Order: sequence, then C-alpha cells, then structure tokens
Amino acid sequence: MSVTLNQINFNEIKRVIFASSIAGSMIDKGYVISIMPITPEELSEMVKEALKNNIPIINFIGHAPTVSLLNKLLNLNLQPTRAEYKINPNDLIIMVSLSQRQQISGQDVSVTDFNQLVIRIVKVIQVI
Repeated sequence: MSVTLNQINFNEIKRVIFASSIAGSMIDKGYVISIMPITPEELSEMVKEALKNNIPIINFIGHAPTVSLLNKLLNLNLQPTRAEYKINPNDLIIMVSLSQRQQISGQDVSVTDFNQLVIRIVKVIQVI
C-alpha cells in the first residue's frame, strides 16, 4: 500500500522533513506513527507540491551521497546534516535510507540512483 498525493493535505503541512530513520527518542508521548513506502515518482510529486505551496524542505540526513542524489533527482539544494529532529505532527516526514548497509562501519557508500534507496513516508497522528 502506497500513499497518493491526494491523500496529503498540503494546507496542514508546515515543513517537509528528510530523515534517514525515526528513532524512539524522536517521538513524544501522545503520538502514533505509521510508515508507508512510496515510489520515487511519488516522492518527486510530493516535493513539487511542497515547493508550489512554499513549504520549507529541511534535511536531517547525514549521508552526503544520499543527499547529493536527492538534490540531483529532485532539483533541491539540501546539505548533509546530523542534527537532531523531534517529530512534529504538522511535518511531512520522508525517510530515505540505503537498501543495504555497508559491511564496514563508517565506510561511505556511493549512491547513483533511486534503486539503491528505500523511500517511506511517515504519518504522525496525535492521539492525546
């Protein structure tokens, strides 16, 4: 099951967030998250819609080759960063990670196309 563009209300979104993962420490009490896969084409459409609506796009991915590929394919100018992110229900969170981990920790991985990435959208629901 994938998310379609018409399922996202861009009037309610304050920011688009790129992250490589979601850690438990990012989620405050009172929130439930749902993680769903999206295609590269859906990602591209979401970014275009966000830009059309002047929604800021903020990156929290530290892997430079992944960020470079996102910039190239989505016509963005994101910078790699390892800053801490805290989930906000008004954010559209897009998780982008490598489809395979490197055998050697800390070794940089070349990323040349979307087929090397797993792309998911995180839906945040405030329950309390």
